[in-house]
Amino acid sequence: TYDPTLDSSLSLSERGRMRLENHGELLHMIHPATQTTEPIARALKENGISIRAIEMYDTMSEKEILNMATGEQRVKLMDTNHGTLCNGLLSLPEEIGNLTRLEYLYIANSAIESIPEELGLLTSLSDVEIYNCPNLTEFPMGLAQLPNIAALNISNNRQWSADEIYNGLSALSTGPSKKAIQILYCRQNSLEELPETFKDMERLTMLDLAYNKISKIYPLGKNVELMQLYLDNNRLTSLPKDANGYFCGYSGLETMSVKNNLLEEVPDIFDAKSGIVIKSVDFSGNRIKGFEGEKSGKYRGLNVETFTLANNPEMKEYPMAIAKSNSLVAYIILRACGIEKIPAGAFTYPNSPALVSLDLSYNNLTDLPRELHAANLPYLYGVELSYNSFEHFPFEPLDCTELTVYSVRAQRDKDGNRCLKEWPEGVANHKGLRGLYLGSNDLRRIDDTISTLIYYLDISDNPNIIFDASDICYAWMQGAYILIYDKSQNIIGCDYML
Repeated sequence: TYDPTLDSSLSLSERGRMRLENHGELLHMIHPATQTTEPIARALKENGISIRAIEMYDTMSEKEILNMATGEQRVKLMDTNHGTLCNGLLSLPEEIGNLTRLEYLYIANSAIESIPEELGLLTSLSDVEIYNCPNLTEFPMGLAQLPNIAALNISNNRQWSADEIYNGLSALSTGPSKKAIQILYCRQNSLEELPETFKDMERLTMLDLAYNKISKIYPLGKNVELMQLYLDNNRLTSLPKDANGYFCGYSGLETMSVKNNLLEEVPDIFDAKSGIVIKSVDFSGNRIKGFEGEKSGKYRGLNVETFTLANNPEMKEYPMAIAKSNSLVAYIILRACGIEKIPAGAFTYPNSPALVSLDLSYNNLTDLPRELHAANLPYLYGVELSYNSFEHFPFEPLDCTELTVYSVRAQRDKDGNRCLKEWPEGVANHKGLRGLYLGSNDLRRIDDTISTLIYYLDISDNPNIIFDASDICYAWMQGAYILIYDKSQNIIGCDYML
């Protein structure tokens, strides 16, 4: 697998200059973002927009990315399996301490059993990896003495007990190394508590603590200005704030991912009034029911491009905290959150025009508020309402003139029966729409005008449909129209489709 941090085409000095860029690319590779649905991806691509939440659709289908029965994401990339070895190195000599000009040291997938303390004498070391060394029972404390270490990877060493890894990280955050470390990978270990002294690692910009057992964490504070933070697959119930309201500094934050933990509230650790826009915040796969401070009106909000709360099945209502805090959010993913209702006022706030796409699939919605229209959402390109419980077609988003793709697939009532029979009469009059997804419903006879501008139409798995394709037949024959249908369906007006 390509590792941008080990690009052999770059000189050592070039690697040093591009260190943050290359490690950012590596973190991107090993932490796939929560993906939205294919209709939303189509809507954004139609408008020339590229975000991490749609990148997998460049090479994969929706069925490959998502479990279509539950809406959960299938793709969960991992590093090398713990204990898989391809390096027979058993030890290092004490004389390694004489290599005072050594800058890079990588020991990975190794049978090594010990690392001498003389490692701490290597004052020029800037990049160190001690990765997947299952026979190394003690944390190499010499790491904490390195005054110029910029990037450290100590991941996939589950053989270290919780106390062993805690003591090792405490040494890193109190020794000479604390003033140097910018990038720290400590994923797939047995860490249960992050030392409070991490607040003193003020050069730290990228921190990967995914796949541990962390249940206790302390505020890093404003002075730890992170660009990338991954806390996925731990046991966190909260993200605490310091006296100034900071969990960490976020003026340069690009990605914060806290997926698959035990959070019951979205932490109040940002501020919509800050003017700082974060690229991605992801709290998917938790137990979130609401937002910290929303009941007292103290939730401060956030400014973020992509805000993801997918697979939090106890939410029940669309989060009003977004509107009440006047948060600025462009792409919202609320897939599989058990949402039954969108309260009035959810889309009437000063920053609501920032919303570009809305993924509400795999919920229990039966209607939409009337306020979901162009006056409040003038730049809404994609709306995803598939796998809900609409008995009548939800026309509200069609008032948004910039709406590019609209998806209302697979509507089912509480007993699992198909409940949507209504075709959106007059939809051909919408001049901005390019995709309409209505598959897996119970549509009947369709005599409405079918616009060739809506060049992608999914009517598959509607067993009782009678569809007149005469309006689109020529465009379909020329390859300028995509109709997703079943050969068993009653398609009339275009014999070439039979």
